Amino acid sequence: MGRAVWKDLKPIAARTHEPAGYVVRESVDVVELLEMFYMLTGERRYLTPIPGFLAWLERTKAEAAANKWAAARYYEPGSNRPIYVVKSDKTNEQGYGLYLWTSDAGAGPQLERPRTLGDPAALRREYERVAVLSPEAARAAYKARPRRGRGEFPWFRASVEDVVARLDERGAWVTDRNRVLTVVPRA
Repeated sequence: MGRAVWKDLKPIAARTHEPAGYVVRESVDVVELLEMFYMLTGERRYLTPIPGFLAWLERTKAEAAANKWAAARYYEPGSNRPIYVVKSDKTNEQGYGLYLWTSDAGAGPQLERPRTLGDPAALRREYERVAVLSPEAARAAYKARPRRGRGEFPWFRASVEDVVARLDERGAWVTDRNRVLTVVPRA
């Protein structure tokens, strides 16, 4: 694989297990962030892409049910067919596992089998709840929301020395406890 160039805002393949496609889970996360950005800033531009995503998700769920497709992590641009990422026994020259990208859910052991396509109706209800808020009301609702305290993240208590001590011989952190901490400045 060569270096990918992103010019036209269309999905592109990345690592050996990442085909070019639309991804449900990450897209849902982005919708939640866009709603939060609106509530933080009061700028409606953050809400603009959400109805298009919701329409796509509803259509994808209906197509999957009609065609009896198992839920997939990726959906092919253009056809909207599911793309299943299947493990193979091959590796590339760097030793990374190679995967088959297929629309056949029964082609072999999948890297990840999502449980569902999410709940488009619940996402739409939340979007509609946020979208009717005036910018002032949205900012007030954001400020009034419950906040998590540091005590809820025991892994966040590590000192810099503890974190550096966990580097492997390559200088990387390898763990099964993948978490992303989003820090939003208090208003």
